[in-house]
Amino acid sequence: MNDPIEARLQSPAQALPATKPGELPTLIMWMPGGLHAIQARKGTKTVSVTVQVTPETALIAQAALESYLGAGKQRPFFDFDHDSKSAAAWPLEFIWRDDQPGVWARVEWSQAGREAIVGKTYRSFSPSFFVDSTDGKKPAVVTSVPFTMGGLVNDPAFREMEPIWSARGESTKPSTHMPEKNTELELAAMQSRVAELETQNAELKASATANDHAEEIRAKQTEIAELQRKLDAAENLAAARAKRDAETCVKAAVSRGVIAPQDTTLQAHWTALIEKDPKNADLLNAQRGAPAVQAQRITRPQTHVELITPDTNDVLRGYLACKDPRKRGEIYRKELDPILAKGERIAFERLQGTPIMANSLGTLVSGIISQRTLATLVSMRPMLRDIVTDFSDEQARLGETVTTRAVALPTIQDFGAAPTASTVTDFPVTLNAHKQSYFRFTATEYNSTGRNLVAEHSNALAVGLGNHMVDTVAALITDAFTSETTGAASTKDFSALTTACKALNTAGAPDFDRAGWVNADFAEALSNDEVVTEYLDGGNASAYSRWTNIKGFRSVSEYPALPGNAVNLIGFFFQKAALLMASRVAVNPSQIIGAGYAGTLEVVTDPVTGLSVVNNLWIDQSTLAINARMILLYGCARGLVGAGHKFVTT
Repeated sequence: MNDPIEARLQSPAQALPATKPGELPTLIMWMPGGLHAIQARKGTKTVSVTVQVTPETALIAQAALESYLGAGKQRPFFDFDHDSKSAAAWPLEFIWRDDQPGVWARVEWSQAGREAIVGKTYRSFSPSFFVDSTDGKKPAVVTSVPFTMGGLVNDPAFREMEPIWSARGESTKPSTHMPEKNTELELAAMQSRVAELETQNAELKASATANDHAEEIRAKQTEIAELQRKLDAAENLAAARAKRDAETCVKAAVSRGVIAPQDTTLQAHWTALIEKDPKNADLLNAQRGAPAVQAQRITRPQTHVELITPDTNDVLRGYLACKDPRKRGEIYRKELDPILAKGERIAFERLQGTPIMANSLGTLVSGIISQRTLATLVSMRPMLRDIVTDFSDEQARLGETVTTRAVALPTIQDFGAAPTASTVTDFPVTLNAHKQSYFRFTATEYNSTGRNLVAEHSNALAVGLGNHMVDTVAALITDAFTSETTGAASTKDFSALTTACKALNTAGAPDFDRAGWVNADFAEALSNDEVVTEYLDGGNASAYSRWTNIKGFRSVSEYPALPGNAVNLIGFFFQKAALLMASRVAVNPSQIIGAGYAGTLEVVTDPVTGLSVVNNLWIDQSTLAINARMILLYGCARGLVGAGHKFVTT
């Protein structure tokens, strides 16, 4: 496609190429032009969506096609009934037509698509596309197109959709005008004819028998005038088309991210350059912008249109293609976590037969499981919010010491005295723990249509990893924290919280971000106190009791595994700076593990907490079973020992 911009917007006079019965058209309507009210499904509800289709829609579709083609070796395709499986055709370009208004797609048919059309199994087409709004306040406009750009159907949502073949077996209307690419030849022919007629007239007027040729001269002058009128009109049309094509080319560059939308000066500069010399369009078209991330809503027309936020297949492809761990985590948090949080499963099996191969699919499944594990870790074990966490994707070595900051106790001095303390204190944390969490699933499992693989594995992994992390921190609650109260767990009630609060206040601990951890006996006793019960967290999905915003403590959590730590520990109330945890990404896993490792290594980062793990994946080539382990490098330390108060028994 030498000049995609010219091919995209064609002359109003140009009609579709004629095809004979049984032949396949190379140009099919992708979306009818104008304003269309269609029925859409949003979740389980049916809503009405009004879509505005304009020439800019063709530009947006073409920009999406070029973006996909430029991003890798895989090609976008049209499927059957929006199943995202077999290809019916491969789109080559999108254009706008004025004679039959709408966006049209030039296609290369697959064998399956050819048989479906020739055999009259399918008669119509339904596009897939993203829109900017579905609130009904204004007509929605197309913002981008997913990788699967539409499919053959028999009951399209757009009732004005031009059928691929008609009842008479004709796929298109007959051609009535020469193609636009011959316009320059037509102009040249008219100019040549005008020059020829003017020469002939001059010769007749100069001849000795000019009077005898008066009628012939008048006829030629009339023909010259008519040709000149057509020539002027054609030149005006060519000039208008050149301007239109230049503006269209620049708009496409803006939509691809090559030119900023607000940079009108640069847009005008490029428009003038292309209008003066169309070859400059090739220079602009060759510049690739960042692929648009415009998946706000996706419209997938079938018998009705289904609205998904966003199309999961496209999101998974984007997740797999992204190499930056934090950006990949942001894709997960924004697009996939809301789906999984509602209990919906990701249909990985739908990706079979698409441009995602087996090994990549294994990487994808294990990566999403790890992302979900990190995302739910804190919600499963909210006690991790009670401590200072310094989670990072920076690299470090086993045994290395990192510096973690916590709020310190400020010194109140006489006015004018030299500062002697800071409100922030640096604490050393040694990264002395190198752990792994292993999981494995078979090809049957990740291709199953009934298993919610992500939920099954991630929930268990989050609980297991969360328990281990909290246990490691809790092991630091020893006699190093000297403030304590002695007494039986069975005697504890609201007064115990008052005692802890008074102790922390007396020690000068900051009166914010305070929390308490109590063992099962302590929690049972608190549950029997009606005053404490008023503060029970009703939204807590865990079986462990949790009270919130009680007596200056943001939370008090039941922790059945709270260790005795040789001091008969039954409870610990503290300000956040008392306990610290830091994590990093291992520099060289093979050296740290002490042996070689199989498969691939990939960093997985949760952008909210910053917690990062190394995802180690290997696939059994005989069974295609996926083996994966999350590798975590971390360390724990005490912070402000004066900011903690123990409850112990005798």
